[in-house]
Amino acid sequence: MKGTIFDRLQRGRMTRFEPVYYEQLASERRVIRYHKGRPIRRFERIAGRRAETLDALVYAHAARSAAPIQLDQRERDLASRTPPQQRQGVVKSAWMSR
Repeated sequence: MKGTIFDRLQRGRMTRFEPVYYEQLASERRVIRYHKGRPIRRFERIAGRRAETLDALVYAHAARSAAPIQLDQRERDLASRTPPQQRQGVVKSAWMSR
């Protein structure tokens, strides 16, 4: 998830926020280390920086990916549905007239 967020930040596909927001988004850096000739990608925290915004964004992105909801399609489905049939009068029980 962090990789996706960092890629979007590099392409400028995020909305505008206060400078503190971006400082917290940039609280980690992507590092590639090699172990036995194979690249290992990690994220390392930059010392002294807070990361609440980055963590919250990662959780929100994961939650949205886990439960994909297509709101536009849902609204169209609800609009095209016919309303439920109303009952024709009141049904009276013989039990009450005993």
